[in-house]
Order: sequence, then structure tokens, then C-alpha cells
Amino acid sequence: WARLVNRKKGVGVSLRWKLDAFPYIRYWSSISDDIYTVAIEPSNDAFASLDDSLTHGTFRELQPGEEYATDFSCGIFETTV
Repeated sequence: WARLVNRKKGVGVSLRWKLDAFPYIRYWSSISDDIYTVAIEPSNDAFASLDDSLTHGTFRELQPGEEYATDFSCGIFETTV
């Protein structure tokens, strides 16, 4: 699971997922004069690009007709800390 908290705003977001489906996590942020953006992305691969995943053979591939299901949840909460 992961959680982001903005103490100044008194709000946060929590994410939960199955580690066998997404064993890696990506974090990115962008800051400008007007906006600050942060993202946490569960991932099934350690590499950020498909080309790197293909080179290292770490990608997951579904065959025609194959299915894969998993659970993922997201929650927003208020905080005083």
C-alpha cells in the first residue's frame, strides 16, 4: 500500500493493491508556479519504458483470450497531522 498526505491541506490519499500483481511502484512529481502534481503508480515492471522491459525480458504478456484480474482500491481521507 501507499499513502500521500498533504498536511497543509489536511487531506490524503491511500492506495492498496496486491503485490503479486504490482510488485513495483513509480513516483513522479512536477512543480510549476501554479501547480504541484504528485503521482504514485503501482507497476508490474521495474523499468519505466516498454523498450527497457522488452530488452530485459521483464514484461508481462497475456496470450489471446487470457485474462488477469486483481484488486486495487483508492481512498481519500482528512487528516489533522
